[in-house]
Amino acid sequence: MFEDGAHAWMTRVATERAPTWRNEVRVSALLEPFRPIDHLANAKVPLLLLVAPADSLTPPGPALALAAATPLVELVDIPGGHFAAYESGFAASIEPTIAFLGRHLGQR
Repeated sequence: MFEDGAHAWMTRVATERAPTWRNEVRVSALLEPFRPIDHLANAKVPLLLLVAPADSLTPPGPALALAAATPLVELVDIPGGHFAAYESGFAASIEPTIAFLGRHLGQR
């Protein structure tokens, strides 16, 4: 994860929010990487897809094409890059997320 400021973001956020987190991965995870995009068309439950048009780590094009053909996928565009949903674009992502969860999990 070197694009879109990923290393800098992960390092800063881990230090601030999870100082005891260890950046480790099983070697077997590298042999058979899981790509959620490969399974999007098989969705059997409603999914919310937050798309950042400036995302260079996970370019939105492939997901947008599949989502358009998958009725259970709901799209929300948020400004910024890959990590915007967690910081600068949080306000743009939280309201649609709460509404989506309310529709599909029920209001409290």
